[in-house]
Amino acid sequence: MRFYFSGFAVVVTAFAALTSQNGEVNAQNNSAENFPPMFPFVISYDAPKNITNIAPQIDAPAGKHGFVRVKDGHFVTDNGAIRFWGTNLAFTANFPTHEQADKLADRLARIGYNCVRLHHMDTGENSLVGGAATLTELDKTKLDALDYLIAALEKRGIYVNINLHVGRWLDDRDGFPNRNSRPNYDKGIGNFEPRMIELQRKYAKDLLTHVNPYTKRSYANDPGVAMVEISNEDSIVSQWAWGNLDTLPEPYAGVYRKLWNDWLLSKYGATEKLRKAWDCKTVPLGEELCLGGDFTTDEAVLSRRLVMQTDEQSKAEMWVVDNMLKLKVAQMGNASWIPQIYYQNCSLKKDAPYTLTIRARADKETAINVGVRMAHAPWEHLGRQKKLKLTPDWQTFEMPFYATHDENNARIDVGGLTEGVIYEIDQISLRSGGAFGLKPEQTLESGSIAIVSPSDSGASPQKERDFVEFLFSVEENYWIGMYEYLKNDLRVQAPVAGTQLNYGSTQVQSQLDYCDNHSYWNHPSFPGRDWDMSNWFIRNTSLANFADTGTLTRLAANRVDGKPYTVSEYDHPYPNEYNAEGQPMIAALGRFQDWDGVFPFAYSHSNNFEPRQIGGFFDTISNTGKVAHSIACYAMFVRGDVSVAKSQYDVGVSPQREIDVVTKAKSPWELGWRGVGGDERLALLHKIAVDMSGRSTPNIPSLPKDQKRFASDTNQICWDMTREGRGFMTVDTPNTKLFSGFVPESPVKLGTLTLEMGKTRLGWCTVSIVSYDANACGEDGKAARLLVAATGKCVNTDMPLEVLGENRVTSGRNMGRDPVLCEGIPATLTLPADAERVVLYPLDQSGARKSGVAAKPSGDSQTASSSVVALSPDYQTVWYEIEIRERKR
Repeated sequence: MRFYFSGFAVVVTAFAALTSQNGEVNAQNNSAENFPPMFPFVISYDAPKNITNIAPQIDAPAGKHGFVRVKDGHFVTDNGAIRFWGTNLAFTANFPTHEQADKLADRLARIGYNCVRLHHMDTGENSLVGGAATLTELDKTKLDALDYLIAALEKRGIYVNINLHVGRWLDDRDGFPNRNSRPNYDKGIGNFEPRMIELQRKYAKDLLTHVNPYTKRSYANDPGVAMVEISNEDSIVSQWAWGNLDTLPEPYAGVYRKLWNDWLLSKYGATEKLRKAWDCKTVPLGEELCLGGDFTTDEAVLSRRLVMQTDEQSKAEMWVVDNMLKLKVAQMGNASWIPQIYYQNCSLKKDAPYTLTIRARADKETAINVGVRMAHAPWEHLGRQKKLKLTPDWQTFEMPFYATHDENNARIDVGGLTEGVIYEIDQISLRSGGAFGLKPEQTLESGSIAIVSPSDSGASPQKERDFVEFLFSVEENYWIGMYEYLKNDLRVQAPVAGTQLNYGSTQVQSQLDYCDNHSYWNHPSFPGRDWDMSNWFIRNTSLANFADTGTLTRLAANRVDGKPYTVSEYDHPYPNEYNAEGQPMIAALGRFQDWDGVFPFAYSHSNNFEPRQIGGFFDTISNTGKVAHSIACYAMFVRGDVSVAKSQYDVGVSPQREIDVVTKAKSPWELGWRGVGGDERLALLHKIAVDMSGRSTPNIPSLPKDQKRFASDTNQICWDMTREGRGFMTVDTPNTKLFSGFVPESPVKLGTLTLEMGKTRLGWCTVSIVSYDANACGEDGKAARLLVAATGKCVNTDMPLEVLGENRVTSGRNMGRDPVLCEGIPATLTLPADAERVVLYPLDQSGARKSGVAAKPSGDSQTASSSVVALSPDYQTVWYEIEIRERKR
């Protein structure tokens, strides 16, 4: 009998409230009729000589003060400490024409970038290594474009951060079969596969020893190269933790297994010693708990103990024939895990031993996910989840585990199915008991000890700890080996990092020159297939409401004491409506935390360098809300307008404790303050770091759990979340002021300035005020020029934003069209200068002055020498220049 499932859905449409439960204004409010119309505003792609061009403050050319190096835990040159406010170029953006490169470099310098991370140069067919016959030779045309770009950047004082391995994914062209069965871009596997490592070294040598004809220097010996990153977001540890190494194809699985067995043999010497250390034992199997799982009849299906779950999009069928269950998937569902089958009504007892067995095959090589979980919310796994590799040959998979909960309503899931594949299963079995530790036939002497999966809850604590220690040793050999090759063989002068923290061992990464990290606030999610632009959403929330639990405190809590620290990818992706807040927030906190480089992701993913609409989730190039505040970011982070914290607190994480944390969590994600019970919120008050020797600062302050206002120990940065869902942050320094968040009811005092904002479409805005010549704000009769940027809602023309509930929004494949539309922010700014000295100039898209507007006396009897200027949507601009003339003597 065949059972067909084409799916069905119940569609419910609800009118979302204007304000969600946490107080954030959602997309339903964007068309409010009481606001002035939005206006086109795309910041120009030239470099005019006006207040919106900070290039004269960048010390050009890059490298003029010698090589960037490390001293006392920071980057320095012969001129002293150096910090980098950078950006990323990705894919074809790395290969502009010469004309494009010059214009691009001019604009980057104009808005304050002094470093560019060259990212994804090796990804895809249109890359440095995209040859038809091989992926191991540099494309001469692309290399020339890259050379000229780097020369153009360095000429303007912009350093480069060279990424080596990012997206090259070796295949049959170079003798690497089964590409699509390996982890994406060979991450993790490239840490141990010998020939992959050999080819990584070849790529590094070819690129870094190549002499740029426009600078006459190799990249290994170029002082304009600020740093080199070996491999982006890469570690055998994270790939293991995500289960991506569970189904490695041969010959890679054999290499992996041999390394593990060799490591065990070196540690234990003999199988019996290993069995004792791992507390191996066998518990007799009990009665079958999965009735009908042998498929000698249709009983399991007809009784609805075995169910196929589908949705309105998926098409699948299952049937019992010849004592087996057959599955065929014609079309996948909206979610990546649909369709799936599950066997329900199972009962488990906490800490009791069980063995889950499945015997299966498929008509082509593929993988499935098998696990035991709750059949109800919160749908937690109960001790077993594993990815299994299927082939056309029958295989029996025995998976012993200890149940993590008492559960009378458990189910066995079979998912991860693939469209167009026919599956055959002739047994699904669940029984109490099983063999734990090692099977009788597994020995060290034969090299047959199986790889430990992160889902192996049946493993002894020592077995799990051994495997984490083994992974750390593999990646240490890789990272240190690559580092020494770059430094000793290629003579690379720039500081070198391995990969980002929290992908593997922090102890290992801290042995290299500097440490790096990545983070995204509300990264786009794809509930179906990865990067399916028909099926995605973004959480439409502001970090101003979650500063104590969000991305910035987590980044601070992973910094390694005594090492330069960079964040080479950070973003609040579009179309999150609050995305303009991200860069000013990280610039302020990053400087307060004494970081060495921040690289918002990304400037552009293509070689279209003059778009009129926001392209995709990440590109800054045409995102007016982000670009408008970039000069303020440079001033806070590089110029040093924000002061470094007065006090520092460290938590100690020794090598052994690091292994403990990863073993317990089965992931490196908990490394840092969180993994040892530290309170990451302290980063809003003081400088924090991790001490890799294991020493913690005595008497680390304890914060109240309900604290919602955090003022930095410098009194320059304040995060105020006392009004639920209406949080904001302020920066108050002599030369840069910032407000970002939900508009408060009262004016905001920023030193000698007072900012009062009116109503906006989101009830939210970001306002930055920068003294261009670092001459404060006109106090004491001094002259000053202020650049004011005020942004709120910023969106492509005709871009729909569908509200999905729970603060989720999407626009599917319709990202709108040009031009970018912005709202004008109504606000008044009270300045410490006589009205006759002050003129406000709204600026056009190139930063040129429009007609000046005279300031008015403040009317405040307490501050006779003060004046007021008014920002208005009527000016149809996002930025202004305020000229304050010197007081007449």
